[in-house]
Amino acid sequence: MKVLLEKLAQRQDLTAEEMVVIMDTIALGAADPIQIGVFLSLLRSKGETPVEVQSLVSVMLRHARLVPLQQDVKTLDIVGTGGDGANTVNLSTSAAILAAACGAKVAKHGNRSVSSRSGSADVLEVMGVPMLEPQHISPCINEANIAFMYAPHFHPAMKHVAPVRKSMGIRSVFNVLGPLINPAKCQTSVIGVYTPSLLDLFGQVLHLMGVEHALVVHCAGLDELNPIGDAEIVEVTQQGCQRYTLTPEEIGIPRCTLKDLEGGDADENCRILRQVFQGGEHCENAIGNTIAYNAGAGRFPVRAAPRLTVSCRRVVCVRVGQHNQAWLRSGEGCAESWRGYYLLFHVFGTLTQGTMCSSEDAGPLERSSDAVACLATCCRPIMLS
Repeated sequence: MKVLLEKLAQRQDLTAEEMVVIMDTIALGAADPIQIGVFLSLLRSKGETPVEVQSLVSVMLRHARLVPLQQDVKTLDIVGTGGDGANTVNLSTSAAILAAACGAKVAKHGNRSVSSRSGSADVLEVMGVPMLEPQHISPCINEANIAFMYAPHFHPAMKHVAPVRKSMGIRSVFNVLGPLINPAKCQTSVIGVYTPSLLDLFGQVLHLMGVEHALVVHCAGLDELNPIGDAEIVEVTQQGCQRYTLTPEEIGIPRCTLKDLEGGDADENCRILRQVFQGGEHCENAIGNTIAYNAGAGRFPVRAAPRLTVSCRRVVCVRVGQHNQAWLRSGEGCAESWRGYYLLFHVFGTLTQGTMCSSEDAGPLERSSDAVACLATCCRPIMLS
């Protein structure tokens, strides 16, 4: 390891094999804290290459507690790197729930807060969503279209790095690895990055990983799509990467300010999201628009729409219900999205308080893959053999 650290000190890029040697040494607990700190500092100073990051990802996944999924199940994650310091409500988490209600199979990977007062794990904990073990993730996704994976439960190798990162107190490559090391190995994803300088890096890493379809996004200083400004997007397919911009006007939503998206701690964010899903004060404002925007983006990689703009507009339009009936009747709307979001509006608050909803509560709407099943399953411990 010392030879490789010397190479980094000379600002030379490491090969994939060399990165594997270093990360294996760390993951197996054979590197001392000083070596880990030097490695992280030198790599940051030099600047990480796509090959180096992809090599770290491959080792992390090899040492992870992977999720066994059915072969024909393709999963989606909507996730951000964190680190933007904006303290918004939990937009990616909410969008993941909505995408599941719209029919996507969501394997949500997350952690506690990094730069805000409430990370995905924090707000889901308040909602009563359990932290599942790997063997329970696949049954939950099959039944409910969504499951949450709490990162520390799935990446035991991180225990060797966490104390060093905490004592260093500066950003390192591990601050951005989270969205790339989903234990379900999602083939489709929407990944938000906290700075536009990471767009191309993430795009190239995802391409090296061989993902089927992914969007890497940054917008107005935030690690998720939003109506504050124009979004910068790198679309990744097995053919390569394409970069373009997307405006709120193309999606059909008004622009807003950062203040319109601000949240609080986990309890406050849970209250806000209940209001969104129940059709309350935040439903038809910037927060509701932004959740629908990101959920629509999530539907695009799973081939639910021919174009990103169409996918986003469908979910944004159905969110406002009766105001868009003519648009829905035109055939361009998506009945599945409306059905799932309708149920989220009316059921979310009840389920998060621990009350189960029977199939009769859903009326004529299908229960097997709708939001009722999604939230009912995720809001109780699931112990399936």
